[in-house]
Amino acid sequence: KKRDTHRGIDHLERNVRQLGQASPKESLVRLQKRALLGFEQHDAVSERRLHLEAESDKYKLHWLRRSEERRMERLAEQERLELEQRAEDTRRSWLVRLAVISFAERF
Repeated sequence: KKRDTHRGIDHLERNVRQLGQASPKESLVRLQKRALLGFEQHDAVSERRLHLEAESDKYKLHWLRRSEERRMERLAEQERLELEQRAEDTRRSWLVRLAVISFAERF
């Protein structure tokens, strides 16, 4: 009947259950558990932050290297074009000499 008048709550049972938690020893244990939980959460957050910072540094380094890689690719392309130009110049001069020799032999 008491449960009906107190919205289904048995206050006597609740008080008996909380009596064990009210002792100084239990309070200390509960505080220690809460402190350990807080330390765990702090450690997890610190680890996550370190991981995110490492990822950020990795991305920034990749970004910096990307511009360096592009510069190196441009230099390599420029060297390749210069080499092709030298080869073309050599072929052209060889053909000119061949044409001059051929023309000189005809006369």
